[in-house]
Amino acid sequence: MQDNRGGFKKSTIVILIICGIMILAGAGIATAGIALDGLHDLKNINIAGHDINIHGTEPLAESTVSIEPFKNMDIKAEGSRVVIVDDSEFYVKARYAPGDEPLIDVQDGTLYVQDYAAIQGGSVGFTGSPDAPTGIRLTDGSGSEVTLDGDGIVIQGEDGDNVTINGLGINIHTSDDIDEDDIGSVPIDINIDGFDGSVSYEQPSIEIHCPMSEAYGTVAVSGSAAEMSLDGMQAESLMLDVYSGGIVLRNAKIGSIAGTLSYGEFTLDACTTDAIELTGDATNVSVTGTTVTNAAVFNGSTSGDTMTVKDSTFGALTINATEDSSTDLQMNGVTVTGDVSLHAPYGTHEISNSTFGTFTCKSDNSELDLANVTVSGAVQIEQNYSDIEMENCTLNGLTAKVLTGDFEFKGALTGATVITITDSGDVDLAITGNEADYIYALNSEYGEVLVNGKPYKATVDKGTGANTIQVDVESGDIELNFL
Repeated sequence: MQDNRGGFKKSTIVILIICGIMILAGAGIATAGIALDGLHDLKNINIAGHDINIHGTEPLAESTVSIEPFKNMDIKAEGSRVVIVDDSEFYVKARYAPGDEPLIDVQDGTLYVQDYAAIQGGSVGFTGSPDAPTGIRLTDGSGSEVTLDGDGIVIQGEDGDNVTINGLGINIHTSDDIDEDDIGSVPIDINIDGFDGSVSYEQPSIEIHCPMSEAYGTVAVSGSAAEMSLDGMQAESLMLDVYSGGIVLRNAKIGSIAGTLSYGEFTLDACTTDAIELTGDATNVSVTGTTVTNAAVFNGSTSGDTMTVKDSTFGALTINATEDSSTDLQMNGVTVTGDVSLHAPYGTHEISNSTFGTFTCKSDNSELDLANVTVSGAVQIEQNYSDIEMENCTLNGLTAKVLTGDFEFKGALTGATVITITDSGDVDLAITGNEADYIYALNSEYGEVLVNGKPYKATVDKGTGANTIQVDVESGDIELNFL
């Protein structure tokens, strides 16, 4: 991404060297481009016999700007790490690539920060013959090979080779012999990730110094790549419109949190807020020791790979993932006074040591595992595939509809219970209570029915108690035990 200042924008913090070769038909010339994230020690790259000199690796510049007191913040981030620092004075300290000094201004009580954060080093390119071999060699500019732990790096690979040397991973996606029929379709992809020998990245940063004892108004954060930390902040609202990055709030008291964080990490640690509504595409969410007075709503694939909620309290909690998305949910020590609604088509959902008002879960192929969970109101579960397991739970009313999968329950189960498996799966119920307090109707079209270890025919209908249990299974066994 390029702005009017000519800087290349950084959308992730991961250190990458990306090299793509395009063979130009007719001319027989190969061209390549490399985006570089601050290569300080590496002076030269040799690819297929063609040297590339690295340039523009000067260190970050620094500046400190005194500002007037402000009430609101409007931060546009493109790659800098933004930190709010508790201080008795108002000023901004920035570290940035030369020529990309951020814009800092206070107008009508609002602090405006425009972060340019151009990638150090810019880009380089080369041309060469398309029939050159696939040799990749790192040199120090004088022709000598760069050494790591005394070993030089020389990589000669076939299509799809993966080579790892001292934590340096390089994927090669070309063949030694480039056929003219492959013109225009032979990429080279070099990925250097987590290697700190000859490649380093110094992330630009913006420190906003202000008294944390004051209550602020709206904090608005937008941009393509924001890394932001708020520790101890008090504000009326936090508004997010961020494509990728990490938003971390610790010991913060925010009236409301809303907006979009499409890709990255969203963390709440020991915070208090009235309400949350966050939308994302692949965002990992972590909530610990936090109180949300009203509702928290996470829309889209906001949990990304994982969503962790621990030791927190909510007025209501909704997790509404998009179709075909996968969510691994881990929830422990959570109290929700109102409704819990979980819609996550795929993944593993583990909920333990928690108390809910009501619980609704709808999924396509997600394993649901509840342990030591108490729900005072209705529980409704709709699932196509995978198993459901509830251990030491206390429920007052349960409706579960499963296409294929086993259903296991152990604990206190009162009120009206209806469990339906329309295809195949076993049902195993171990209920703490007296059999005399229940009416149960159990039916398996193709399977066995056992009550307290005693086998029955495919259907059994007994009892006169106030609580009801109805189980219907197309193909599978039903076992009911009173403990």
